[in-house]
Amino acid sequence: MNAVRNVSGSLDAYLGPPQKVNGVDVYRLDRFKQEPPPEGFDTDSITWYAKDFGPCTHLSSVQGEKEIFFSSTHMRLTEHIGSVAQPLLKEVEDSAKQFFSGKISADEFARRFTDLADTFVSACQERQYPNALFASLSNEPALLGFYEQSRRLVLQAAVTQNREEGEQFLTGEMNSQRIMLYYNSDYYYMTEDVIGAMDKMLLDYAKENGMDEFEIPDYGAMGWHQYNNFNSAFSGNPNRGWKLEVLHDEYIMDYDMVPPKGFRWFYQSGGDPKADAPIVSYEDEYGIHENDFSKFDPTNFLTATTWVSYQDSSGKTNFFSADFNFAPVGKALYNLSELLTFSGNRNAEAAEVNRFIKNFRVFPQGYCSWTIPPRTNWSARG
Repeated sequence: MNAVRNVSGSLDAYLGPPQKVNGVDVYRLDRFKQEPPPEGFDTDSITWYAKDFGPCTHLSSVQGEKEIFFSSTHMRLTEHIGSVAQPLLKEVEDSAKQFFSGKISADEFARRFTDLADTFVSACQERQYPNALFASLSNEPALLGFYEQSRRLVLQAAVTQNREEGEQFLTGEMNSQRIMLYYNSDYYYMTEDVIGAMDKMLLDYAKENGMDEFEIPDYGAMGWHQYNNFNSAFSGNPNRGWKLEVLHDEYIMDYDMVPPKGFRWFYQSGGDPKADAPIVSYEDEYGIHENDFSKFDPTNFLTATTWVSYQDSSGKTNFFSADFNFAPVGKALYNLSELLTFSGNRNAEAAEVNRFIKNFRVFPQGYCSWTIPPRTNWSARG
């Protein structure tokens, strides 16, 4: 098990009571209410704080063995098993792209995934991985390891296609000062459908093959954002993307909040690292004058723009947009509801959209200045 390092922080940084994660009392911390330690955050400390340890469970035991022999690092780098896993995971990735492009159904993807998982587990047995003594007991850790990486690839494919869809709305060229975010709730529902189909077929497969106690971990409770759901996977660094596998700023506050169907949100900030810093105010013989930053300028990092739309039950598309400013002429952090709110809260559909809008926050590039590696190998186990 990787060590879980305690994080110093005031009590108001804790978000609610502890949750039991595989027998461990775990507190979630609000990173915006605590300062990063001098040495920086590590993979085990950014979001979760473990108080004490309880008894070992079957799931925690399987997770521990998975991390020792079937972690994402083993899947990539261990020649003995990586050479088997990588081609199979490439097939999972290709099938996920086909699913999100509408070429195959969720059930068809799940059947392909289950066949590939069976191939992987059988290959581990045939190669007696990790060794002859342990190979006969490694089915569950192998299955869990392959499932986790496949689940991550599904969410990665959804986030990537969602972002590519949003690029059509970008004004100007991206650069290191700018942020572009686009959220299409269709991808949330598609990922829920396909992961649900995966889970059902995987559990059936496990039971048919004598793994009666096999469980799927609660990745949301564990804080494994890349493995949880579309909302948590979406809330990553939009400029660095998935190629570097870096999780960064949290744009969504509650990953479990279900979006309204037909919901779209777009946000872009300005910026040009080659341009001079914008002049906020100037003084002449007539006094001090404030420059006008009320309109979005894709080259000015003090300006930003955002819009939201949804389709109501009558088929009408409702749209709302706003230009706004960041500090020092505006704020550094906004709840999206401060910028976009549909009128008519008495209308149930508009009220639902407004509630979900409150789940987003926006800020300029660099507001969260620390970079967090993906949470791929942490497990709270007794």
